[in-house]
Amino acid sequence: MRGSRFHTTVGSAIYHTVGDRAQAVNQLAIDFDHAYADLGSAVGVLPYEGSGERVKKHPDWFVWWNAAASPLFAAWSKFKAEQTSGDTTGPGGSWIAYANRWATDYPVYESWRQRLIDLRASAHRMGIPLSTSEPQALPTTTIEDVEAVAQNVAQKAGSAVDTLGSVLKVALWGGVVLGGAYVAAQIYKDVRR
Repeated sequence: MRGSRFHTTVGSAIYHTVGDRAQAVNQLAIDFDHAYADLGSAVGVLPYEGSGERVKKHPDWFVWWNAAASPLFAAWSKFKAEQTSGDTTGPGGSWIAYANRWATDYPVYESWRQRLIDLRASAHRMGIPLSTSEPQALPTTTIEDVEAVAQNVAQKAGSAVDTLGSVLKVALWGGVVLGGAYVAAQIYKDVRR
């Protein structure tokens, strides 16, 4: 789904470009920022009103934050800095970020999205309330879009075949029952004679 959040693209790509990678980093940055604010305020680690009471009320949430959330957010911040123009150690810092995005395989971005989804699931299992939505889908290529459509058609065809199979089973058993009733009626009729 190209251009889902930031811009509209005319046409499609058959491979992930550096632009796709930049868009993926931007989408992930928004999703990680929202998750950080959401989880941090729910756990009580962000200095909002009542945060101290939340930490006292749910000390296990604070332990979870330190063990699971905080390390992930720190690792994400480092990765994001490498992927954006945050690396300004010398002249052409944005060129360094461009080279980093070019050298990074696209599944790495997908794994960051999955790590955030897993973190949210872990928070949900801990009972931590979440008010933000799931992370947005990352840009896809034409090939991935065609594969998704093919899978969707196959699933619908499979469910149609399952439904047809169920109808045929009911019809078959109905025929067996009706046939059995007819045979029983014929036997009864012959016995009465």
